[in-house]
Amino acid sequence: MRAAVDLSGREEGMKRQEASNHARSTIDPRATRFEIVTTVWYRVRGDSTWREGMLKNFSISGMLFTAEQPLERGTSIEMKFTLPVALDGKCAADLSCRGFVVRSEKHGTTGSAVRIAAKVLHSHLLRHSELE
Repeated sequence: MRAAVDLSGREEGMKRQEASNHARSTIDPRATRFEIVTTVWYRVRGDSTWREGMLKNFSISGMLFTAEQPLERGTSIEMKFTLPVALDGKCAADLSCRGFVVRSEKHGTTGSAVRIAAKVLHSHLLRHSELE
């Protein structure tokens, strides 16, 4: 005769953990990041002057780039850069984004470079073939 084993407590704990993992993944999923080093043009929303920076990586929800001047957290910005042809095997495209700064910090020990992390709220892809 087998002894009965009460696993209800363990099963409840596993259900709570699964629910917690599901809630975390639906609330704040980590988007796939693409490491692309290329020139990014950015400006504070409403300004007419575009500044040059260097894109380090991007995803559908954000990007990281270096710049010469820091930007305040929460600053609304516009960004644009050209995606390489090799990214999706199709023609090159320009990506235009709007978002805001989530982090701006000094990068490295020399020079005035800063690293800026931005949340992307809206983006628009324009293939170069559409420009012709």
